[in-house]
Amino acid sequence: HQLVEQLSQLVLASHDRGEQLVARVSPPDMGTIVIDLQSQGGDLVVRMEASSGDAQQLLVEHLPQLHEALNHLGLTTERIEIVRS
Repeated sequence: HQLVEQLSQLVLASHDRGEQLVARVSPPDMGTIVIDLQSQGGDLVVRMEASSGDAQQLLVEHLPQLHEALNHLGLTTERIEIVRS
């Protein structure tokens, strides 16, 4: 899924830069997704905050693929949290 690919690349960029990123989701009525990474004892925790219920549901549906994509990019995640802002 294109969203999974885009978000995994953004998570990697956020990890490399050490900063929070905001992604705009297409179509525009899906809102934005704020990506925040935290390292807890060497484990990476990814927090994604969706501004709409539709975007949140889409993230939840693609959670296994997102984990897999991040692992493929070399990022081992302890967990991915998906919340609504």
